[in-house]
Amino acid sequence: MLGLCIIWDLLSSGQAIKLIGLRKGLAFCILFSILSAVVLLVLERRPEWGGSLSVAAALAGCWLLVAAAYFVLHPMSQRHVFGPGSDRENAIQVASHALFSGHFPYRELTFLHHPITPMPGALLLASPFYLIGQVGLQNLLWLAIFLYWIYRFIGRSWIEVWYVYVFVLLSPCIMQDFVTGGEFFTNLVYVIVILTAVFRSLKKDQAGWSVWMWPLFLGIALASRPIYSLVYPCLFAYALQSSNRWVAIRTVGLTLIAEFCVILPVYFRDPTHFMPFNAGSNAYSLLPAWLHPAILTFASGLLIASTSFFVHLNLRRVLLILGCALTLVTLPFFIVDRIVNPDLFPLMNLIYLSPGLLLIGIWLLYVPASARAESDLLT
Repeated sequence: MLGLCIIWDLLSSGQAIKLIGLRKGLAFCILFSILSAVVLLVLERRPEWGGSLSVAAALAGCWLLVAAAYFVLHPMSQRHVFGPGSDRENAIQVASHALFSGHFPYRELTFLHHPITPMPGALLLASPFYLIGQVGLQNLLWLAIFLYWIYRFIGRSWIEVWYVYVFVLLSPCIMQDFVTGGEFFTNLVYVIVILTAVFRSLKKDQAGWSVWMWPLFLGIALASRPIYSLVYPCLFAYALQSSNRWVAIRTVGLTLIAEFCVILPVYFRDPTHFMPFNAGSNAYSLLPAWLHPAILTFASGLLIASTSFFVHLNLRRVLLILGCALTLVTLPFFIVDRIVNPDLFPLMNLIYLSPGLLLIGIWLLYVPASARAESDLLT
């Protein structure tokens, strides 16, 4: 965990360098890495510190701090106080406007003249917030759900609080995307939260309505970004281990039906301009075409995800396997970003690698047995 913490802080240093300069930015990230490591070592040696109420209060405090940062910095980002800003929120706004107007959303461009890359599932889940004129507020809702998920399903010790503060609240990369209304972190949150709900329904409620509802919601969530289709081998393997072949096929089938129902009506309207499937073209263009890099990279991710069939699964192991698969698949985007944008050395755009690294970080957390919750999903 210490190694991942140091890597995470250094890879996030680009945002700090952008704001306060090279020397100060590097010094800040190095000192923060050392401080984070010291705090983690102390917490691991004193796992009995703090009760569940104090942990819940600390997590709630994290949400309040992020909400305050959002309401202060989001209007400033809209006025481009710190530069041209990010167009991730604008991509959702432009695409949703086109969709509600009856037009094909993926012919549109953002104000930075970038194509629309969020898939229809992301547009659908953001639509209530678009209708009230505040797309970025979805981040606050899903952050609250993520913090509850950490408390309920991962653990109730101060180590989880450390993880949330270091990897989310104090991460320049995650917070920059968050306060500007970007949904990359939010995509990951609703995928893992709904995936956990599917797992829980398979464990506890195989005869109830939840085993039918949650896979449908999961299909919508997976339709937010192409990379999250790597979930399917883990989902099928967990369902097989938790129940039987029929339930596993039904669960995966319902998820696929929901995902296809969200994506295909939009895709077949104009396949050549469906930009989410071309989002990695710049990254893959640096590799020889005969390698079919897009297919090769995704197949490699599926191969890693398929190791779930050979492991006795629980929630943590699924997160580890999925984290490794996502890191491999998103690595080309990160490398190309460094080649195309070398001006913010060291390493600027961690956001591409963040889904996989965040999941690996959760697996690495040491959770005292007394602080665990939902142990049937964890052990």
